[in-house]
Amino acid sequence: MKIFLKIFLILLLIGFIALQFYQPEKNMGDQLTEDGLIWSTDISPELGEKFMISCYDCHSDYTRYPFYGYISPVSWLLNKHITEGKESLNFSRWALYSDKEKISLLIGICDETANYSMPLPVYTKLQKEARLSLDDIFEICDWTEGEIDKIIGLE
Repeated sequence: MKIFLKIFLILLLIGFIALQFYQPEKNMGDQLTEDGLIWSTDISPELGEKFMISCYDCHSDYTRYPFYGYISPVSWLLNKHITEGKESLNFSRWALYSDKEKISLLIGICDETANYSMPLPVYTKLQKEARLSLDDIFEICDWTEGEIDKIIGLE
């Protein structure tokens, strides 16, 4: 029985090592772009930095990968989250959204942060600096309301 356990563990180790050769493509575009949220809106540098720390890893064309982001199969899971995040909202392409899309996204940004749905709880457990305080959430929602007012011409 011991020999079968040893063989199984060796095969498991070989399989794990083989998996490391199959990594998804990394999300390593430009961190700041002319079409990006930071450059194309009237956002304060402090709030822009909060977005970069708490949101940009999954919602932009550039991700700061932690060490475990290079280990399969965790890298596949991260890639799935990033792909889904960019499909729903990509801050790197903010200026390319229509006004209607921006308004919808701005409402969603406030709602998702106020409900503590974003950033994802699993992300903030691993990336403590990405946590948003209640003051951060109020600041984000105030900013999103101001941006909506600008889009619809109230400001």
